[in-house]
Amino acid sequence: MKRFADIPRWFLAWVALFALLKLWLVSDLTVVAIGTAGHDDRLFLNLAVSLLRGEWLGPYNVLTLAKGPFYSMWIAAVFAAGFPLLIAQQVLYVLATLFFVIAIRPLFRKMLPLAVLYVIVLFNPMTYTWHCLRVVREGIYPALSMFVLAGTIAIMLRLKEGRDRYLSISIATGILLSAFWLTREEGVWIVPSLLILLVWTLVRSIRQKSYFGPLIACSLPWFVLLLGIGVVATLNFYHYGIFTTVEFKSRPFLDAYGALARVKPVNWIPDVPVPRETRLRLYGLSSAFAELETSLEGE
Repeated sequence: MKRFADIPRWFLAWVALFALLKLWLVSDLTVVAIGTAGHDDRLFLNLAVSLLRGEWLGPYNVLTLAKGPFYSMWIAAVFAAGFPLLIAQQVLYVLATLFFVIAIRPLFRKMLPLAVLYVIVLFNPMTYTWHCLRVVREGIYPALSMFVLAGTIAIMLRLKEGRDRYLSISIATGILLSAFWLTREEGVWIVPSLLILLVWTLVRSIRQKSYFGPLIACSLPWFVLLLGIGVVATLNFYHYGIFTTVEFKSRPFLDAYGALARVKPVNWIPDVPVPRETRLRLYGLSSAFAELETSLEGE
């Protein structure tokens, strides 16, 4: 990236002005945690409390590893720092927006289009909708998504600016990608976009007969991602005896769910992959599945 000193003062003032305006406009909004949402709001708060107590994710139960841990880590970090959750999440989005417009700066000769784009992205209505005002992952997910895409674009556009510059961007992108991946379970949706950008970068570099630097820059985020996943999975193995970040992604769960979903129901019900009629048939065929009958059907 171009050095901070090269950015015009009017642009910095513009960024600060609209950032403060956005924070002021949302400051009267209230973040709500739904206490009965045991799989969402309450779960994230319970995990955050365990982290603050130094207990990792707390005692093991069916929900401990049901969702990615990063949002609970975020809540714990924000609480420890003494910041309101709403403001912290809005500041994160402001920083992501600024990072994005700086990342694409080489594509523009003048700063004015970037200034306009900054305001448009900054006031994205999704950032203050109902879902972003609950204690759920949507509060940080748009910002993390933009950070990851912007970081990849920054790598693509700055390979000629020196090794120290693009390596630092690559490491930062890897850290952000780890946070993104550990927030929600369906993070694979972003991979095609990243691969297109990175493959294009490598192809362009090969044509210019420059191999080693671009290869390192494009590979480093993925190594950092694997390291981040490995650290969390190792901590889960130490505390709970299972080497995974989310149990819904573990092979035993996927195999069991796949076996259940392959059984054709007598009457198909939308959004119910294994209806009660199918479960009742399976209890008599599988002794292992029969052990879950009380939990699934009640006493």
